[in-house]
Amino acid sequence: MKITISEEISSKIEEILEEAPVVIAQVAANYSQDAFRCKAFDRNPWPKNRDPKRRGKELVRSGKLRKSMTVEVKPDRAVISYGNDMVGYAQVHNEGFDGEVTVPAHTRQTRHGAVPVREHTRHAHIPQRQFLGEAQELDELLTEEIDAMVNEILNR
Repeated sequence: MKITISEEISSKIEEILEEAPVVIAQVAANYSQDAFRCKAFDRNPWPKNRDPKRRGKELVRSGKLRKSMTVEVKPDRAVISYGNDMVGYAQVHNEGFDGEVTVPAHTRQTRHGAVPVREHTRHAHIPQRQFLGEAQELDELLTEEIDAMVNEILNR
């Protein structure tokens, strides 16, 4: 049995395949940016800051991390990434970190003047505040948006 597809249906399928990565990229990028606003990812709130004197939003002191988002749309996929030369800490905050870090030698400015500090190690604990990755909530949003896009194209 041979199945034939009309040119009209074939052109609609091509249009769907062209628009799908763009829709996916837009929805995923907006979801990731909303994580900063909502301070939560996939319905899991970010841990509160341990310093009660610190006010403001977690991960949004200068806005560099949030602004470092890049979206790359290819015919077969959409890639969203954070971080660049100025924002090397994106992965640490997204995944969390608990371990030893090396503090390089530097000069600390105090009210008594400059004080040299030797290289040393210290323990760092950075809680996970995820803003990028797989999320069930994102999957639900993508399903809704793609269904709406497909219905719109097919009903033209």
